[in-house]
This record gives sequence, C-alpha cells and structure tokens, in this order.
Amino acid sequence: MAQLRVSLMPKFCSECGSELREVGDFRPCWFSVYECTSGAPLHDFIAIGDAQRVFPLLPLSLGVKQRLVGAEPSLITLAASRIQTIDYKTVSIVQFEHTLLGCYKDTGSIGAAS
Repeated sequence: MAQLRVSLMPKFCSECGSELREVGDFRPCWFSVYECTSGAPLHDFIAIGDAQRVFPLLPLSLGVKQRLVGAEPSLITLAASRIQTIDYKTVSIVQFEHTLLGCYKDTGSIGAAS
C-alpha cells in the first residue's frame, strides 16, 4: 500500500516557528497530523497526500486533533473520505472537520423533493 510521503513537508509551525511533531499514524488514510511543540492552541496542522502529490499544510480547527487521536478507525475512514480535492494544489477539509466534530450535514439533498 502506498504511504503519504511526509519527508518533504515543512517541520516548523507557520504561526510561531516552533518545531512540529507528528501525532498518531493516519498515513494509511493518506494524511498526517502535526502539533506544534509550543503547545499553543490552534497550532495543529494536517498534511494531505494522494498518489501523485502532497498538499501544503492546512491548519486544523480547535478540537479536531483531539477527536482524531481518540476516534474509532471507522470514523477516521469516514472523515478521510470527505476530504475534497479541488485542484492540483487545493484541498478542502471542511467536511472532514465537521464529521469529526459531529456537526456534518449532507448538503447533497438540499432542495431535493421529499
């Protein structure tokens, strides 16, 4: 199975410059989570990859890292399936975060006849 290549990713927090460390092992789901060694809130990041590229680090919303660390594998897989690739350098993690935080709403049925 292919794994996310994280060796090319920056290892320093874009907010304060402190070193980042990987939290958990989510590489089988094609992402890695990093936390800032400063311990500051909102200094958590996610690196997302696919078979062709690794996208820039994205900041995680408050509470997402904690939910990931304690989540069941099925929830992690479901959340990962909701990461959207927009183009060759852009991904959206909104639905990913909402799934983990318990506030995901399926927008596919909005306006559909009942």
